[in-house]
Amino acid sequence: MKVARLRFLRKGNMQAPCSGAVIEFTGVDPAEELDAERLARWLTALPTSLRLSPADCQGPLVAVLPRLLLACSEHARLEQAPVRLLHQGPTTLCLWLPVDDPKAAKAVAALSIHIVEAVRRGNLPDATTTNHWNALRSRFWNQTHAHLARAANQLGIPFALVDKDWQRFLQLGQGCHLRLFHETLTDRTPLFARSATNKSLLKNQLRRRVFPS
Repeated sequence: MKVARLRFLRKGNMQAPCSGAVIEFTGVDPAEELDAERLARWLTALPTSLRLSPADCQGPLVAVLPRLLLACSEHARLEQAPVRLLHQGPTTLCLWLPVDDPKAAKAVAALSIHIVEAVRRGNLPDATTTNHWNALRSRFWNQTHAHLARAANQLGIPFALVDKDWQRFLQLGQGCHLRLFHETLTDRTPLFARSATNKSLLKNQLRRRVFPS
């Protein structure tokens, strides 16, 4: 099982909640059923709160794989939109994953394939599992960026995640209005705590920083 094609689509001029990835998996039997008990047990061994219910682990791969992708990408998405099946062939599955970052999409796909193959073979989590998980975790939204991105989206302000000098920034605006944010506010900062729960206050703060509303 592998990824034959991964195409990231950013809709609405960097409006990330509308973005996602088209992922085509090959070398897969859509009707195959994994050992549900083994899959559930395997997931509990991951260094994360990732969980699928016993019912979610049951059924053909065409049903289980979208649930697995959705669970793995939970903290890499701003919106809780569903994973959608785009196409199914004898040995292929093409899925739409609502995710806000192309690197996160690749990491989610890689971890999901690793999990499926491990469950098939009866393997336990190992160092490769940890590497896949760390690659995905590095693409998770932190609370500061997530709150600011959601507020910017409501105001119609373009935004994107930017990797620069081994650090991750949230880019708001474009051109002369472009700003980069990197942990200048946290959920423990009194000003930000009030902003996160007061949309009007946050809107005014963004306006004062020359962002259009």
